[in-house]
Amino acid sequence: MHKRYIYVISTEAGMKDYECGLEASSGFSAHELPDVEFEYLSKCGLWEMINDQCGLMIDDYESEIIKGGDLHDCLEMYDRLGIEKGVIYDALSTAKGCIAVALEF
Repeated sequence: MHKRYIYVISTEAGMKDYECGLEASSGFSAHELPDVEFEYLSKCGLWEMINDQCGLMIDDYESEIIKGGDLHDCLEMYDRLGIEKGVIYDALSTAKGCIAVALEF
């Protein structure tokens, strides 16, 4: 299995750093997503809901960036599904004041 990461991007410079492939930057923080949480969220339907509502393609082969208002929508999806909160929820909560969250699988 490969590692999955969530990057909370807090500045425009952080977005550029992320897009350039830097592994560390003062403009973003990285969080490893455990396999068990990724699979749990898949079974609960969260990825499908986010893809449908935000026009993304989150799966085990794609990296995606969730921007702006979509961050708030993703948090609401957690509440609607009533699922356990973990690394992704914490990253999205942290990102409320940020510009984006990048999911790298």
